[in-house]
Amino acid sequence: MMIRELAELRKRVSELESLAAAHETPKDARAERFRELVENCADWMWEIDAQGRFTYSSPKIKALLGYEPEEIIGKSPCDLMPPVEANRLAPGFEQRLRSEKPFERLENVHLHKDGRWIILETSGVPILDEAGHCRGYRGVGRDVTRRKHEEAILQRGLQGFDRLLKGKHAELEKINRDLMQEISLRAKAEEAASEAERRLETVLDAAVNLSVVATDPLGTITLFNKGAEQILGFSADEVVGKETTLLIHLPSELADLAADMSRKAGRKLRPIDSLRMLAESATNETVAWTYVRKDGTQVPVDVTYAVIRDRLGETTGYMELAQDVTERKLVETEVAAARARAEKANQAKSEFLAVMSHEIRTPINGVIGMTELVLDTDLTEQQREYLALVKSSAKALLSVVNDILDFSKIESGKLELDDTEWDLRARLAETLSPLEISASAKGLRLLLQVAPDVPPLVAGDSGRLHQVIVNLVSNAIKFTEAGKVVVSVDLQSETPEGAIFHFAIQDTGIGITPDKQRVIFDAFTQADASTTRIFGGTGLGLAISRRLVEMMGGHLWVESDLGRGSRFHFTVNFRVHWNASPPAERQGTPAPGPLASMAAPKRSLRILLAEGNPINRDLAQYLLQRRGHVVTLAEDADQVIAALANHEFDLILMDVHTLGFDGLETTDAIRVGAGPSDRHIPIVAMTAHATKSDRERCLAAGMDGYIAKPVLAKDLFDTIESLVEKQR
Repeated sequence: MMIRELAELRKRVSELESLAAAHETPKDARAERFRELVENCADWMWEIDAQGRFTYSSPKIKALLGYEPEEIIGKSPCDLMPPVEANRLAPGFEQRLRSEKPFERLENVHLHKDGRWIILETSGVPILDEAGHCRGYRGVGRDVTRRKHEEAILQRGLQGFDRLLKGKHAELEKINRDLMQEISLRAKAEEAASEAERRLETVLDAAVNLSVVATDPLGTITLFNKGAEQILGFSADEVVGKETTLLIHLPSELADLAADMSRKAGRKLRPIDSLRMLAESATNETVAWTYVRKDGTQVPVDVTYAVIRDRLGETTGYMELAQDVTERKLVETEVAAARARAEKANQAKSEFLAVMSHEIRTPINGVIGMTELVLDTDLTEQQREYLALVKSSAKALLSVVNDILDFSKIESGKLELDDTEWDLRARLAETLSPLEISASAKGLRLLLQVAPDVPPLVAGDSGRLHQVIVNLVSNAIKFTEAGKVVVSVDLQSETPEGAIFHFAIQDTGIGITPDKQRVIFDAFTQADASTTRIFGGTGLGLAISRRLVEMMGGHLWVESDLGRGSRFHFTVNFRVHWNASPPAERQGTPAPGPLASMAAPKRSLRILLAEGNPINRDLAQYLLQRRGHVVTLAEDADQVIAALANHEFDLILMDVHTLGFDGLETTDAIRVGAGPSDRHIPIVAMTAHATKSDRERCLAAGMDGYIAKPVLAKDLFDTIESLVEKQR
């Protein structure tokens, strides 16, 4: 009896095994193939219902945002975004759901579970029921580098079956139950795989801007999605199972890849082997490639490679995910061309400013200099009055020119700040000294108040601070008929690099209406149109001052009561030497005028004056000879070289540029052999190009000093005698 029951049980087990085997349909193979694609796909797949709540998420969400798929089920995409982004997108998201239209390549900021911000690019299509109504969306998220897909497929073997058959009857019945359970689980797994297959097909079809091409281990194409068809022009039927990916790659790029991979492998590789090696070595970086369409045209793409592996980790194929970047390349080309045009225009503007600076300042220098020379002679009162008007007008014109050139340099980003150490109190006294004369002429008092805690030495651009203060104090004097102008300085705060200084210029003048206080810092603007007619000016001074203050790390503002006066404030950020004492030479009196310091030098110098402009040449010659120096004139480069060959000189004054004469090239010729070989002759540049870069170009060409036009006698003599003293 026992033997018969055992035989019947064996027969039943055999029938169950046959039944289990019957469930292994070809569909399992397809499901397995799609499962492998899902696991190895570099994109996140998702599905939402009509209320915008997630009903499905692929495991890639873990690699993307740190969430398990079940954590986001029931949530809205906006729940995975930072609050600011979610609030911004919520109305549009609801509107998009109602539109029931596909969407492509939407970029939004998402919030990783650990707090990091992630940018995702998503595409989606509506899910329609049999009646054509939208019941949600399915889509794909871009920029995913790794994929973690967890599936619960139970595997249980039939090992030890023969041993169990020898056991008790109850054990055989348990095996029977286990087999039935296994069959049930396999059926559920088949259903899940079929659903995954349907979802993958929907996602791949939705990604119309993403080419997805999968191959077997030998490179033969096994998958060619709608996006690949759209980008490349081939149909899936034309290539799947028939062609390799060599079909869609540019031959020259494949040859370069094969050569590179062959060097790395130490053996010669075929192009198809090189593509496989590239996929094996890729770590989800984007590779720039050129695809070839069916019609032979080329399309630039960004490609991400992935290896398709089975459950055991064996390679079963490769995948290329490519995006057409033609539009982006066109934009990049246009941006590069626009940048080149802008740089060329900016260079032309800089060259124009340099020429204008030289061509305008040079004759003004001659007018001012020659007027100074004539004023230094015996004149009648009427002649002296007329010449004083000429000098005043020339200086006013120079001020206008300087304002326009400074404003243009600031607008083009060409104005640069110096960074030197100087005595703040001495510099303020030097700046205000000539302005005190203008104030006294109007019966005004000009006062300077420096707080005790202001440090003695600072580092920054003293010239630009001087320019701002002169502008503001000059305006205060100009618009004040009675009373006083007070300049005050205090220490506002300390910074890690130095300190922030607060300057204030207060007057008792006409004041400014509230509505005009908002516009006076704009270019070419004054408080009243009649102001220009009454007081003069271009309306650029305050605009330039504001820009300079901002370049020095501060800001400029005004407080004013109409009819009672104004108080202009500005702050600047300077580096500070807190424990230093001001150098003795910085504690002197303000600089004298252009014809001061005519006393004889320690010794007479032999100076070669190379100046192409006759007026400026005569002016410089007069100043030098009156100082007691011996001057030899040269009008061009040939005369300079000839003079050096026949005479010895202590110093050369070299105009940088006039018609038919280039001082930089002449200096270079002197330094490389045209000058004396036994000693170094100091060369001082004289130029109307007054920028920091101009000075650096002169020094780089081999010059030893630099004097900006209009040339002041003191600056000229100090520079000459300092350089000669260093040579001794």
